[in-house]
Amino acid sequence: MQIYLHRYTRDTMNLVLNRYLREYQVKLRSRIAHLTDVQASSTVSTRDKTTARKEFDKLTKTLHECEEWERQIVLPLPTADVWTYRDRRFAFGKGIVPTPNVKVFNSGELGLGGELSVASPRSLGRFPLSGSGKRYVHGGISLQEIVVPAVKIHKARTDDTGPVEVELLRVPAKITTGQVAISLFQSKPAIDKILPRTLRVGVYSKDGKELSELKTFTFDSKQTEARQREVGMLITLSHAADAFNNQEVDLRLEETVPGTNQTVTYKTHPLRLQKPFASDFDEL
Repeated sequence: MQIYLHRYTRDTMNLVLNRYLREYQVKLRSRIAHLTDVQASSTVSTRDKTTARKEFDKLTKTLHECEEWERQIVLPLPTADVWTYRDRRFAFGKGIVPTPNVKVFNSGELGLGGELSVASPRSLGRFPLSGSGKRYVHGGISLQEIVVPAVKIHKARTDDTGPVEVELLRVPAKITTGQVAISLFQSKPAIDKILPRTLRVGVYSKDGKELSELKTFTFDSKQTEARQREVGMLITLSHAADAFNNQEVDLRLEETVPGTNQTVTYKTHPLRLQKPFASDFDEL
């Protein structure tokens, strides 16, 4: 990334940290988790496992470099004569030297006596702290950390009980091998009035013929952290898919109507089946 000096402000590093670097780190961690699953899968060929391992090693190195850059460059602890206490959101010391990304208050400004000063990162920044979590996102001096809003909500009584919504993530535009890797995201935790949802996932032709194994998964996660509600899935095509090569097919999510044996389509996503040759993964 290049930043022109005449456009650099005291918030530039914080913008880089929170709008670019951390979002990139989230994507890296998600991809690394997927590659870990691929390497552990018993249905993946040695060749694809080798490819996944190489990409895994490359992305892991990139992630470590990003984390080290964040720790050492984005918001390093400012210079001081002595530090008496350090935390991620503030630090106490004497002779603290202010920087563009760090606000320093002297004892007089805080209504205190002595030579003590307090440093706090601006905006959503944080100070590096040994052993602290890499995903810590609270900042120092920013409205969201200082102002406590009071919100009054009037909610009309409605029947809002229902199954959780599930979304398709990172679905490829084409299927070029005997397998297709996808991610499914549970939109909310399955708690209170949000009920679990069981889906059957598979690849179908446009006329409804099964072209792959069918995998069933129940989305009942109670995790409040969004990243922990994402599920990776690897679907293996059957020999029937060969007859539909170079055609558009559907990735279909189905569910059973409660109290019946009837299956209905929940969501579909079009894919282009474009395999260069028959795959060793066709086992069904």
